[in-house]
Amino acid sequence: MTSLADKRSPPSPASQGRGASEVKKSKGTFDVSKSGPVLKLTGTSSAIDPSSPTFLQDLLSPLPRDFFLRNLFRKKAVHIASKNNVQSIVENYMYHLDMRHVLEETSSDNVFVWLAPNFGGGNDDKTIRSVEVDSESALPLFECGHATYCRAPPELEQLLVSSLLRDTGLGCGQFDPSGERSTVLGRGEVEVFAASRAGHTTNWHTDFQENFTIQLSGQKRWTLKQGRATHPLRGCTPHYRAPDAVEGQLKSARLSAHEFEFTQPDETNSFGTEESVLLQPGDSFYFPAGMWHKVETVEAGVSINVSLMATNYASLFCQSLQHLLLKHDGWREAVANFDNISAADTLENLMSTLPGILTNLEASGGARAILPPVLLRPPQFAMIGEDEEDENDSNEVEEGDVESIVEEAVDAHKGSNYSSSSATSSGVNEDIVDCDSFELPKGKVQGIDLESYSNKGCKLVKNPLATLMQMKDITAYYEDTEQEEKERADDGLYVLNINYAGNEVHESIIRTVIKAGNAKTCEILSACCKSEKRGNDPAEVVQQLISGREQTAPMPCLLHYGYFVLTYR
Repeated sequence: MTSLADKRSPPSPASQGRGASEVKKSKGTFDVSKSGPVLKLTGTSSAIDPSSPTFLQDLLSPLPRDFFLRNLFRKKAVHIASKNNVQSIVENYMYHLDMRHVLEETSSDNVFVWLAPNFGGGNDDKTIRSVEVDSESALPLFECGHATYCRAPPELEQLLVSSLLRDTGLGCGQFDPSGERSTVLGRGEVEVFAASRAGHTTNWHTDFQENFTIQLSGQKRWTLKQGRATHPLRGCTPHYRAPDAVEGQLKSARLSAHEFEFTQPDETNSFGTEESVLLQPGDSFYFPAGMWHKVETVEAGVSINVSLMATNYASLFCQSLQHLLLKHDGWREAVANFDNISAADTLENLMSTLPGILTNLEASGGARAILPPVLLRPPQFAMIGEDEEDENDSNEVEEGDVESIVEEAVDAHKGSNYSSSSATSSGVNEDIVDCDSFELPKGKVQGIDLESYSNKGCKLVKNPLATLMQMKDITAYYEDTEQEEKERADDGLYVLNINYAGNEVHESIIRTVIKAGNAKTCEILSACCKSEKRGNDPAEVVQQLISGREQTAPMPCLLHYGYFVLTYR
């Protein structure tokens, strides 16, 4: 893809790739130098299992995963006509494609039903009309011939999103299955598209996600064309009757494609030739964000699409910069303009401090402070089941519960034995990292061997985005009849928060509870907390404490989770 300034001679996908445009394997040559938007391959049939540790490679076979990521990912669509065995998905996760069960078990709150206006004949208008209904109402509409769109059952969605974020590296593979964390770098969902009859057409549009589609049954014809909006922030949906979306989508697209128009593909918003592929049961298909596509149901059936998203570098850096700015009184000041005080003059004076702030960030680790090693390694996948979701829902106060809560609060004020469950130690039910037994992952991260923190070639610096506090400093404020017992439980526990002031709710990008198991480790961690409170540099204090010691247990943990950063002297 290219900017509008170069639209008369758009670069070919091959010129945008990294490395060679083709790779030779024993099974053949994959040539991506052709100008079309799709690379078409024929694969061998294999079983597709969402729980496989090599899921992406299984999906792409015979195309090597590394070649795909270097030359095709985020650049060109790939169709693998392989007639893969998708029975594992159909039988274990999709209820044998029984749409009654699929709609009942969807992760969506509601289901979208697409009402094609040309059903019944005579109308050439291809604009989609959709209604949002509950799953019970969606089923009869589906059975009447309309198409449904909803998220997949939770187990399938969590497995596929986690696997593909990990294998593509989007969002550094970070994923929160609960969907509650707003600061997680990687996100995604799995959509189920079901059509009970042929003829349904989704007209031209673009998406802002990276997409992997698996055809489970039936057939669909996809027509594609390269788009001009690179790394799009929003999709372009002229196929919907949604006038309120036009302005927002145009503003977003014109950040990179200045002449972009909210129409079907033309010279302002696309380039190259159109190309079609026919997806049949077992086929896999990847298409990148920003690529124009329209889809026609040739034969009734079901397909699933994995949509992957990730925080962009601008957002990540601006969140980090805001955290640093808010440490200064002037930047925390509310914007005001009155009498002889100009808001513009105040802002101009503050902006003059930016070079110094950025210089300090660079000296304190720079990108390594923003992206500590823990964020560069995908977390171990853990399924979030219905029990956890129900527990989260139970924390919301229902209107009918208010009266009982008031009564309990009054009883507590009168000196009863009332104790709120939320007043127990914060260490309970939390994932705790044992600082003394923590082992660094093998290999280098960001080009630095973390085990070299004592080497003369590296300097230990405190991450300016990090803060460490003792757990008992938090729980000491809780009213609890078992206060002494709780304090003993919290002894040796520390809470590490990194990069949290860049969002309104101050949710940390990294929050880790650290346990110190011996007196020496407690001494080091306590010294860090005291140094922060006094405005001193914890790195200097720690260097003195670990000097000459053979056992420096907390250091690997504190480096991996980002409290300290290693820089070259």
